[in-house]
Amino acid sequence: MGAAMQVNIYDAKTNLSALLDKAAAGEQALRDGFRMITLSIEPILLSCELRQSHGDPFDRLLYAQAKHSGFRLMSIDRKLSEFGAQVIAPR
Repeated sequence: MGAAMQVNIYDAKTNLSALLDKAAAGEQALRDGFRMITLSIEPILLSCELRQSHGDPFDRLLYAQAKHSGFRLMSIDRKLSEFGAQVIAPR
């Protein structure tokens, strides 16, 4: 069996509970009306244009995907307000 196919049984057992909790949370989110959206090339290209404005590539991609899909993005990251995202204060 190659290295890519090996599974650490200890890690699998210790992480199983956390994985099941995440799966249950995902199922609840879908029941609450959240939907998965497909990432396409347009938001990826837009996120590349935002490179100088924000250092976190994942944040840029979240913003670009929301803009492309017509969604509002709410974040506690004040830098995202420069793109037009609604910024909320953390509790």
